[in-house]
Amino acid sequence: EKDIVLKATANSWVEVTRADGSAVSQRLMRTGESYVVPGGDDLFLTTGNAGGLEIQLGDAEPMVLGGWGEALRELPLDETIISQRY
Repeated sequence: EKDIVLKATANSWVEVTRADGSAVSQRLMRTGESYVVPGGDDLFLTTGNAGGLEIQLGDAEPMVLGGWGEALRELPLDETIISQRY
């Protein structure tokens, strides 16, 4: 299983929640910060600025999550889903 790492390329509000809606992390990620997603749980990402975040699976090239200012709601932080979607 590969590490999933979020990287902020611009300031972005990031919320990582479990399937039951409880929060794992809620914070403003500042430009240059990284967050390693804890493994094991079914986790979901919500952000107000998908264009300011990259996601990286293991050693693969980081991928931008969406457009500038695009809101993402409850993207499954799952290696298979992410690699299919991006």
